[in-house]
Amino acid sequence: MGSRRRDRYIKWRGRIAHYYRRTPRDVQCVDGRRFVEKSLETDDPRLAEVRRDAINAAQEDLWGRYRAMGKTVPALKRHEAAVKTATALGFPYRTMADLLGAPDADLLKRLEAVATAPSEEVAADALLGTVERPELDMGEALEVF
Repeated sequence: MGSRRRDRYIKWRGRIAHYYRRTPRDVQCVDGRRFVEKSLETDDPRLAEVRRDAINAAQEDLWGRYRAMGKTVPALKRHEAAVKTATALGFPYRTMADLLGAPDADLLKRLEAVATAPSEEVAADALLGTVERPELDMGEALEVF
């Protein structure tokens, strides 16, 4: 494995380190940002690297979920991604049919979360229960398990 630059994705603004990375092109339309920038709130290069690694891992996980929501991913993976995305946004995944019987306050909180999410489309799929769990036939079930 090749060596990694110690300052990769770190940009210094004065004495404070910032995480700075271009959003991968394949998820820019979903994520809504060309670049991700977040203060690492330190002037210590070693601490900046630790914080950068944590933020980068979280970003990679988020982008992976966005990719899994794409139309080319099998339906089971899309459903799993929707469940994980809902959980990451602080809600249990519920199907649209379940949400129709839910209290209005729960539905309102979900709609507010969709409106403030980096990707409204991905958040809406996850929080409004539009990704149905696919039915598997015996052959597919054996392949999955």
